[in-house]
Amino acid sequence: LASNNSGRAIVYLPNKVRQARKLHQEKEDAKEADIARKAEDKVRRQLAKDDKQRIKEMTKASKATKKKHQLDAEGEKKRAADDACYAREFNKQLK
Repeated sequence: LASNNSGRAIVYLPNKVRQARKLHQEKEDAKEADIARKAEDKVRRQLAKDDKQRIKEMTKASKATKKKHQLDAEGEKKRAADDACYAREFNKQLK
């Protein structure tokens, strides 16, 4: 709106002033909306990252628990086999 008029008075039309203010307000609103959208996107990405990490940890813990149960079962089976073997040896020695 401003121009160099060699020192003469500048007259602004009310419609032009309203349009300029409206345009300026729209630009400011767009900036604020963009900032808010970016902040929401950042929070959403962080939540997704946290969920992914939590799922990864839960999967790891589940696998570890499963492995422990498997090893416990194998150990119990081996002890039972060893006990049976010792029982057979003991029975052979008794005869």
